[in-house]
Amino acid sequence: MGMPALKLEPEETVEDPVVEIRERLVRVETNVEHLRHDVTELKTDVRQLDAKLTAKIEGLQEKLVQAVSDMKVGLERNRVWYLLQFIALLGILVKVFK
Repeated sequence: MGMPALKLEPEETVEDPVVEIRERLVRVETNVEHLRHDVTELKTDVRQLDAKLTAKIEGLQEKLVQAVSDMKVGLERNRVWYLLQFIALLGILVKVFK
């Protein structure tokens, strides 16, 4: 009986894993650069949104202050009106019970 032929596998040289590691490193560095670019874009977007929201909030604060001051003026006018009505009512009551 004959023996089957031995199958020889090529030996991995030290350079093959080093080349593979270098290729992987290049891919990782490329991905990191893309991520940095994306993060920079996100930071810019966040800053723009912050500026817009700050402007909107300041505008709403001004409107709120104006509305409250208008309410105070309106309440003072109501007080004067009610006071005048009360004086008129007292005048009528004085004439009736005289």
